[in-house]
Amino acid sequence: MEGILKNFIKLFFLLSISVFLISCGTDDDDCLSNVDCGEGFECNIDTGECEPKEGGDGAAEIKDEGSSSTDDQDEKNDQDVFEKTDDGGIYVQCTPGDTKECYEGPSGSSGIGICSKGIATCVVDGTDWSECVGQVLPEAEICGDGIDQDCNGEDATAETVIDIDGDGFTYCTGDCCETTWECTTPERVGPGSFEVPSNGIDDNCNGTVDEESSGCDVGLNTDSSDPLDLGKAIDLCLAENESEYGLVSARIVFPNGNEMSDPYSGPDGNGGTTNNPSIAVSGSAYSILPGMGNFVKPTQGTNFLILSTGQAKTKIDNLDTDNLTESSAPEDWYLFHDSKFPDSPNCGLLAESPGENPVRDSVMLELVVRAPNNAAAFSIDINFHSAEFPEYVCKGFNDFFVMLLDSTFTSTDMNLQNPADKNLAMDENKNSVGINLAKSGLFKVCKNKVFPPTNFPGCLDDTELQGTGFEGHGATGWLVSRGNIVPGEEFKIRMAIWDTGDHIYDSLVVLDNFKWYESAQKPGTGEK
Repeated sequence: MEGILKNFIKLFFLLSISVFLISCGTDDDDCLSNVDCGEGFECNIDTGECEPKEGGDGAAEIKDEGSSSTDDQDEKNDQDVFEKTDDGGIYVQCTPGDTKECYEGPSGSSGIGICSKGIATCVVDGTDWSECVGQVLPEAEICGDGIDQDCNGEDATAETVIDIDGDGFTYCTGDCCETTWECTTPERVGPGSFEVPSNGIDDNCNGTVDEESSGCDVGLNTDSSDPLDLGKAIDLCLAENESEYGLVSARIVFPNGNEMSDPYSGPDGNGGTTNNPSIAVSGSAYSILPGMGNFVKPTQGTNFLILSTGQAKTKIDNLDTDNLTESSAPEDWYLFHDSKFPDSPNCGLLAESPGENPVRDSVMLELVVRAPNNAAAFSIDINFHSAEFPEYVCKGFNDFFVMLLDSTFTSTDMNLQNPADKNLAMDENKNSVGINLAKSGLFKVCKNKVFPPTNFPGCLDDTELQGTGFEGHGATGWLVSRGNIVPGEEFKIRMAIWDTGDHIYDSLVVLDNFKWYESAQKPGTGEK
């Protein structure tokens, strides 16, 4: 009995020592029972060591109790790099003066062609790396020179080159930007694009940035009757081939699109009637001129175009010219307005009917134009003069000028949608360009009369009428008409003017300064 008691005391003493050692944080993993092991471990009685329970995660706990793993050390190193702060509280990313290789080009292009890595240096406060000095990034490919400038693994040739941006041009046909490594929007940069002013980009890839257009009306023969020259006179350049933007074709016709007028019977001047045959548009109804009167000058270039219901001259000597033609208004526009001419809202309910077919002494310039790849809109400056002013404002003799746009453009933004009747020559109140604009305030080159009294809101001064032949009458002064188009599309502009209700009291419109825009504009006509 005494021996058993001694053995029990001895065992109790050993167990106490083991518990003491474990509680003091010994590194020894020996155990006598599961009590000696941590959570997720069990004691192996045969070996006397704590081992992970089957399916448990004790291994991770052993690592925590032992030395740090490689991942732990990497995390510690990362913390040293990214979370270490100096005495000023600045986060340190690198050791000042350290260098490393760098490359900011497309993945996999370094070491291909001209492309190569550069060196970045840790800045003095250790918070960032410097620019990548000495790196060579992809450039626009020079076709067939034996050098791989765009770093795609080969020199481009006419046989192998690809139109990467889909703009119709390649490195071998003058495109200077095919990828976003060369410019932000490659599909909008190339020989098929117009030069956008002041954007710092060589949009048309001609080697010059932000150059001003020299104009397309320089050196034109002012006696020319070639419809293409009439288009050039408003600064619309000719598209020399199918890959270029600009003026594709032009026609001088009547507003219904016919080259010959409709025959009609009219007064012969002696109290009888006469039969007027079908004839072509009078050559006096349009002209290329460097100016009109003393003050009306081109707004761009050296010339402008005049379309007239009578004479198109520097100075009109007869405001009652009868060109002896009758036709009909543009059919789509006329039918849209229920087979009559549209009212002018600013004339009010007491205005006379604006009239209906036929149109008299008319002329229309029809232009087919190919848009640049980066153009979303265009504008044309207009200046309307009329001998109908002021006597026939809001009467049945409102001579019309229309500018009809046929384009595939559409928009869910009603502020950008082109007019439903296609007519851009209309103000924001839907008054068509004509003498009725005097009621909307856009007839500015005029004077209100004391007797009979007139009170047109826009009349400012009639000095610009001096030398034009329209003295005592009125004009709008320079306005601008805008329309929206689809980049790269072919669209049509029809510009027509006619006498309404008679063959006298002529009107004309001066056209100039065709201009492209890279974004959509509010369509219609307003102050310049």
